[in-house]
Amino acid sequence: MALRTWSIRAVANFACIAWIACFPVSSIAEVTRLEIATVKPWLGGRPLGKAGAYEKLQGRVYFELDPDTSTGRRVTDITLAPRNARGRVEFSSDFVLVRPRDKARARHTALLEIPNRGLTQANGSFFSTAHGAAFDLMNLDSTALSDAFLFEQGFTVAWLGWEFDLPQGEIRLEAPVANVNGPVRHSIIATSAGSHAVRLGGSNSYCAADAEQPNAQLLLKTRFDDPGRILPRAGWAFAHLENARLTPDPCSVISRDEFKPGQLYELIYRGANPPLAGLGEAAVSDFVSWLKFGGIASSVRDQPETFEHILGFGYSQSGRFLRDFLYRGFNEDARGRQVFDGLFIASAGAGRGSFNHRYAMPGAAGNSVLSDLRPVDLFPFTDGMEEDPVTGAQDGLLRQTESSHTVPRIFYTYSSTEYWARAGSLAYTTVDGAQELPLSNSARLYFIPERRTHLIPFRP
Repeated sequence: MALRTWSIRAVANFACIAWIACFPVSSIAEVTRLEIATVKPWLGGRPLGKAGAYEKLQGRVYFELDPDTSTGRRVTDITLAPRNARGRVEFSSDFVLVRPRDKARARHTALLEIPNRGLTQANGSFFSTAHGAAFDLMNLDSTALSDAFLFEQGFTVAWLGWEFDLPQGEIRLEAPVANVNGPVRHSIIATSAGSHAVRLGGSNSYCAADAEQPNAQLLLKTRFDDPGRILPRAGWAFAHLENARLTPDPCSVISRDEFKPGQLYELIYRGANPPLAGLGEAAVSDFVSWLKFGGIASSVRDQPETFEHILGFGYSQSGRFLRDFLYRGFNEDARGRQVFDGLFIASAGAGRGSFNHRYAMPGAAGNSVLSDLRPVDLFPFTDGMEEDPVTGAQDGLLRQTESSHTVPRIFYTYSSTEYWARAGSLAYTTVDGAQELPLSNSARLYFIPERRTHLIPFRP
């Protein structure tokens, strides 16, 4: 069976297999306001199968989070963030939602995709755009579909920004910064000859706290595990060239000698005021909780039965995000209720990511062929409890969700890449690889051969 067809029907089957905890309708989800910028017919009002015509809602979700709640305590550095008059931390996210205009035709199940660096990975698996065109989440008006199966079945589909380090204009999170300075390590790999300067800031680096920093270090390495050779501090500076003169600049590094292609450089310095990256996980948790259980009034929930069940999908980076989301207990909302009923975690392997750290780099995809020192493939790897033979720590990916009885139904899927570069086997073996370990009773793992013509179910 083709991967695309299987994926679409797997989502449809989620509606049948997902279970939902029964809690009161009232909610303390931290959604405080929704601004709906546009509501308009989608795809020109073209009927999509039995679901009929769809409409698109687009805008911004505003949140407040009490640092002392269970959700708040999961966010790194939240106690160092600015608070409003109510003692809460404010943040916001872009959202896009498409749904059947006739609520009688809508399924009682919604799908939330976690965007991958601002992009959808559902295109080509759950639906397909005509002629391979892009599916721009922030500009869906010109979209044309060649396969609209997901929408023909009446699913409400939503996307929410969770990543703070994307450019303006993409689906993103606006996060406050923590009032803290601290050490930052930035890897530099030159890709072309003749380069003497590197810009900091953006998706995978941070500006320095100041341009002086006499104790900052620039190391030259020949391999990842090389301790490195410290380059003379007088040979480089936090600066840029302006009218042929060095001008101090905390967001730029300039070197007297060129950055040589094929060499690995490591910059260690003091950064300033990192955004609270972990609010991205809190945003997803609180938004899904609000969709399911209600709270502040909004026309987004004028069809509450549409959100009776909510499923999540993440591919690669977004799949690793969902693994980290589960590990940190975000599938339990502030009132102890289950958020997602089912998750489709594709091509994540055993990885998680730099999603909830100080100076986090959510877009980093470090692995054995990029940088195995980035916080991506992190213990624990398995659903159940396991032991780290190096530290003696005992932990499990689903430890917190099992404790709170909020484990969703989970589909994991692998390609060969997850074994080659994403430590995939560690999701079902001991850390030393000597013994197989079981998946959760709520999880299934499928291996997709390279040609992607059929699926091989795997359950150790």
